[in-house]
Amino acid sequence: MNFPTVQINNFFDNVDTILEFSKNQNFNYDNLGQFPGQRTKCISELDFDLFVYINSKIFRLFYPDYNTFNSVEWKALTYFQKIKYEDIDLYARNNGRGWIHKDHFSLLTSIVYLTPNDLSSGTSIYKSKKEGLNMISKEQDIKRDYHKRQIVDKKSYYKLLNENHSYYDEVSHFKSNFNSLIAFDSAQPHSANYNIQPGEERLTLITFLNYLKVPYFPIPEMNKI
Repeated sequence: MNFPTVQINNFFDNVDTILEFSKNQNFNYDNLGQFPGQRTKCISELDFDLFVYINSKIFRLFYPDYNTFNSVEWKALTYFQKIKYEDIDLYARNNGRGWIHKDHFSLLTSIVYLTPNDLSSGTSIYKSKKEGLNMISKEQDIKRDYHKRQIVDKKSYYKLLNENHSYYDEVSHFKSNFNSLIAFDSAQPHSANYNIQPGEERLTLITFLNYLKVPYFPIPEMNKI
């Protein structure tokens, strides 16, 4: 791993303007079913200055020295994501637990929670109980079918979801404190936790850092001691 896990409160100075901006965007489901709910286009296409601002704040957490921060080269994908109750009703009926997974295409994952008065949702970080564990393809298929809003066999779905959780131990649990950010190494197994009731929705801002050119990474530097 290259990055530690961090949580920051009050990430945006004026979060109301971010919420207002999100309300004016189009949200769409993913045809491949890679995630639940809907996302906007990458924010780089909607407001490039905001896109750079968000990611610069995240990088400065890990590279506080100005000269180092100023030399960082990066590429990222940043989206608003909206999840309604009907998008995750099967999760809601199973203690609100999402699938444990890794973001294999990314280096650093960050999430800003943007639903006011929601402290019962959030994100959990896990460690594998077994070295060399891989996700099974059948599990991926039924998860994606459900995210595509197809009808799935509930008994099989719950069996595979519970099996997925049996492979891991939870090591960190972050509540969805409004306007807080969590960031973690994308190689860490993690899952969303949902506490959405009918008629409610969960809004987050998600960033996947998929390229980074820097003089060092925090955890390898620590391991030199």
